Amino acid sequence: MYRKGEGVDKDFEQAFYWYERAANQNFAPAQTSLAYIYLYRKGEGEDEDLEQAFDSYEKAVSQGYLLIQ
Repeated sequence: MYRKGEGVDKDFEQAFYWYERAANQNFAPAQTSLAYIYLYRKGEGEDEDLEQAFDSYEKAVSQGYLLIQ
């Protein structure tokens, strides 16, 4: 919701915070969303982080989750 501004103000930091919390609990959809943020956060004023993105995608795939955003 925070990433897209659906029902709340768009807030990159909040989106990142909640995705990271869920990803750290091995929730594969959050791991792919977190990877997406690591790849495309340049639009949010930060540099992409390819290593973190790869790591997050790898964790999701290792659980059999294959959704790419």
